[in-house]
Amino acid sequence: MLAPGNYRWDDTVEIVIIGYGLSGAVASITAHDLGARVVLLEKQPAETHCTCSSTAMGVFLSLSDIDRAT
Repeated sequence: MLAPGNYRWDDTVEIVIIGYGLSGAVASITAHDLGARVVLLEKQPAETHCTCSSTAMGVFLSLSDIDRAT
């Protein structure tokens, strides 16, 4: 993790994703796999990062019929 301070960013990306929760992870991986240049920003250090899904006791809702979801 970087120490607090002023940092210069000298790169160009197509998509900036804020937050590495479940949605941020899925969005960044999907965008990358589709060929976009992506940067993902997360404020929590990796050692103590806790997503909402992990605080929800790991419960995920998933659809059994993908055709009905669209």
